Amino acid sequence: MKRILTIPAITIFCLYACTTPQAQSTIDNQLQDIAANSLKGQLIMQDADYGTVIITEVATGEVKALVNLDCQADSTVIASRMNYATDWLYEPGSTFKIASYIALLENGVSPDMTVDCENGKAMINGVMVADDHSEGEISLRDALCYSMNIGIAKAVYSTFNADPDRYMNCVQILFPDIDSVKRAEFPTQPNLVKVAYGYGVKVTPMHVIALYNAIANNGKYISPTLVTRKPEQGKAICSDEILSEVNAVLSENLDGLFKKQNARGYCSTTQLSYDNGEYVDEQGGRQYYACAVGSFPADNPRYSVFVGIKTYYGNSRFHTYYGAGLAMPVFTQIADALKSE
Repeated sequence: MKRILTIPAITIFCLYACTTPQAQSTIDNQLQDIAANSLKGQLIMQDADYGTVIITEVATGEVKALVNLDCQADSTVIASRMNYATDWLYEPGSTFKIASYIALLENGVSPDMTVDCENGKAMINGVMVADDHSEGEISLRDALCYSMNIGIAKAVYSTFNADPDRYMNCVQILFPDIDSVKRAEFPTQPNLVKVAYGYGVKVTPMHVIALYNAIANNGKYISPTLVTRKPEQGKAICSDEILSEVNAVLSENLDGLFKKQNARGYCSTTQLSYDNGEYVDEQGGRQYYACAVGSFPADNPRYSVFVGIKTYYGNSRFHTYYGAGLAMPVFTQIADALKSE
């Protein structure tokens, strides 16, 4: 069991240098405390390794809270020396499926397109793809609602196999460069099957929340900032019709998990590779990154929240590693606290 170490201050890493005396931090101390305390409690209870919380204001892109916490070898929880939010690249897994869905819809694919999920296991262009639950023939929309790797991978491969660059161009523009944030990494020769559900590409948590914040902001992308600035109009990421479809999925996925919080969002459970490229260690253990990202209130979003927690499963550590079970409780705590703000 991890014990709590009092943290006098959470380390804040600014995305922009304060170049004028008028520049002010966007961080809200109250939201910062809410984020830090919610994350600490879950890291301790679930015996996890480290985590990140980002809270942005939907209309402005201002970062209102940014927390990075580590669990040390002596089981204390401290402010991380690394800013995972901006400096850590990872394979985003299922949260990337929204980008694939937008690309498919922009290229004329219907949400009602039928995909065969083959009861949870399928070989697609030489790649074995698996899901942790079984589905047969369902619509593309339902494949996203149920977070089916097979369904999304089949749709992307069948649509873009003849022109992979067209797909990559569609998803890359959804993850533009952000000042003082590591640039997202996209392969020049992508494996469409894997990229479709968020493997073979690397982004930072800040890239992920920026996309979901754009969806909440009526489809207008505004780059995140930790320093106050003049209001921005934002750039449209998709048509209003596609935006409406995406928001419907973000409300209904995971049996309405986010809808119950009057929010819209998505969860992911991503396997992280080791330095040797393998996903399983010598003891049979695996590393997971659980994520919950979304915005609330659903009808007129004010805040977007990203919660990411890295954990290990195996070798006497067998706590939950799913996004819905590990990251979502932190999202819920933050949402509940902000509802009374």
